[in-house]
Amino acid sequence: MYARGAYWALLGGPSTSPLGDAETVLFPLIWSLILVIPYLLLAVGGVLLWKRSHSVATMMVVLGFAAVLIAMVTSLFESIEYSALEPQGALVIAHHRAVTQVIHWAGLAGLWAASIGLVWHATHQR
Repeated sequence: MYARGAYWALLGGPSTSPLGDAETVLFPLIWSLILVIPYLLLAVGGVLLWKRSHSVATMMVVLGFAAVLIAMVTSLFESIEYSALEPQGALVIAHHRAVTQVIHWAGLAGLWAASIGLVWHATHQR
């Protein structure tokens, strides 16, 4: 169902273009790290904040940034897998669309929760 070498392309390997003549994607692993590491650091920062001060606000920060991290990683792999699908894979895209939409909206809600929790924590720590 997946194009040959789809996961090799994630690591910067040969092209999975259906035309067969496209060049390797420009450092997809580096772009993955550039996009995921900030969210990972925010989630780790939320955990460290939780260890320092147990409150509803810090729990919102931890859970919010964790949701954003999961949404980002999911969307990253989703885009790699969908771009590697053969034309017959349109049914798979439609089948998993509801799950990815829920994860996307959970990530957006997590960003709001983390932002509100961070402001709430900062105002109560004066």
